[in-house]
Amino acid sequence: MAGYASEIVGLVLFFAGLLAVAFVLMRFRDKLNRRFVSGVIAVRATADLGSGARLAVVEVDGLRVLCGLDRSGVQTMQVLSKATEEPPCPPPVV
Repeated sequence: MAGYASEIVGLVLFFAGLLAVAFVLMRFRDKLNRRFVSGVIAVRATADLGSGARLAVVEVDGLRVLCGLDRSGVQTMQVLSKATEEPPCPPPVV
């Protein structure tokens, strides 16, 4: 039995590491998605409402849409505005 102690500790640490990675990925999935995924559809902001419900602002082909999400899928959508990205202001000339 003493020979298996180090293997058991190793397995426990391995599964604890998997749980920690899963937690971090679930916690920061929206930020990671915005940073690494670029395309026609982009999630701009989310807000947790509790019990699995969330609000999300999604940009699709230049339109911003407010989506109500819960565990069974998308429940409501409302077009907010046309997304216009203004160019950044040039630095002041000194």
